[in-house]
Amino acid sequence: MSLLRKTRFQSLLEGDAKKLSVFLIAELVLITLGMSIALQFDQWKEHQDKLDKEIVLLQQLYLEFEEAESAVNAGIMELDSLDKPRLKLYRNCGNNQDAMSEMELLEIVATTYSFSILPISNGVLTDAINSGKFTLINNDTLRTILSSWEDKLGSVLIFNQHVNERTEDYYVYSFNFVAFKDLDNKSYPDLNLSKSTLSTGGLKILNDQVFENQVGDVFYQGRAAKKRYQEQLLEPVREILEILKREIELKTN
Repeated sequence: MSLLRKTRFQSLLEGDAKKLSVFLIAELVLITLGMSIALQFDQWKEHQDKLDKEIVLLQQLYLEFEEAESAVNAGIMELDSLDKPRLKLYRNCGNNQDAMSEMELLEIVATTYSFSILPISNGVLTDAINSGKFTLINNDTLRTILSSWEDKLGSVLIFNQHVNERTEDYYVYSFNFVAFKDLDNKSYPDLNLSKSTLSTGGLKILNDQVFENQVGDVFYQGRAAKKRYQEQLLEPVREILEILKREIELKTN
């Protein structure tokens, strides 16, 4: 640039207008080219910075949804383990068709006392949405699915709460019939069963209509919860993980 200016100045002194014009144009071209290169570099740097931030966010989301998948799978397994004893108890209401002893009844009733809990954290996703980092995600399909995830999870959690309330009613009502038993072969002298208002005939519970309705309700609600887990949580989570994995591989290679 310095050489061009010296030459242009020399041409000005010599009065060579044609030569002067050539050097002026050359100087303008060089200035424009330099500015263009600097602008392109800034744009590349900005793009690379956004890409790096997007990759970090995608990786964090992947870990979060891996944990969500594990939690949903554990919830489904828990509901599966409750399905058979609840069905057996429901089928024996009113007739005791399996001729269960009082001890067997106590054990199966105790087995069916379980509350649905989904320890799913949305910390990364919530922070991304609230902080504006969510816009770093370029995949439209992924953004759409992630945007609807919290509503789906919230809907299932509300349903879980209703199921747990019904399970609690069932749990509390059963104590009107299930007597205190020395299940661990330990005695408690301060527990005076002779004055207890609880029934000492545990099998009577099978003939109670309210109990039968509660068992049936808990049984069918458990199956409905499992279906919700699969359709509203597990399927979207797996789709999200698949897209996240593909995006991470694409952007890091």
